[in-house]
Amino acid sequence: MQNELNLSQRNFRKNLGARTRKGYACVIEMNNLEIQQPEISRQDIKQVILQLRESKINLEKIIQTLPSQPKENQIQNALQMLFDLTAIDKQGLITDFGKKLLQYQDINPLISCVFYKLSLSNKKEMAIAIIAYYITSNKSSLIINKFSKVVRECFMEESDAATLVKCYLQIEQQEDKTRAKYCSDNGFNFSVYAEVRIKLYNVINTI
Repeated sequence: MQNELNLSQRNFRKNLGARTRKGYACVIEMNNLEIQQPEISRQDIKQVILQLRESKINLEKIIQTLPSQPKENQIQNALQMLFDLTAIDKQGLITDFGKKLLQYQDINPLISCVFYKLSLSNKKEMAIAIIAYYITSNKSSLIINKFSKVVRECFMEESDAATLVKCYLQIEQQEDKTRAKYCSDNGFNFSVYAEVRIKLYNVINTI
């Protein structure tokens, strides 16, 4: 809203060395701001619990010391899910299978379970599935210019995810030293490609 400057305000500004003149004060009011949830509420609590369990730490025992705390039922539901997946045992300790799920970086343990079982039968399909997951969950898009010739050639009618995977594989076919330039010339985001590639190879090298 706008309010005409009163005498006391003008004098205050004058004392600060500001010019004195008739005018208006523009007051910007910011209402209904979206309050960001605490980080622990935004993260997958199941993955947090597993990571802590691997370090022999129980989230339930340290929860009171945290600056922000997840809801009690959120923790209990996560523990039950991890137990159902056999990622933790009856004593709440992480199992060997739970440790294997942690190898899938930044992936929900439930989805990690699917990827792990897929890896037992077909690692190539698992790799494709992981590429699709990392690309579609990335905050930035792999495709910068959807009208580039190469991007249009990679288009897949089945889904956007299939198109993105094909684009990734197209970049992967290029020589290491030329990939950054190839991305720049053909409308791809090299940073996204590189990030997905690192995560994929970290998973493959640990399973």
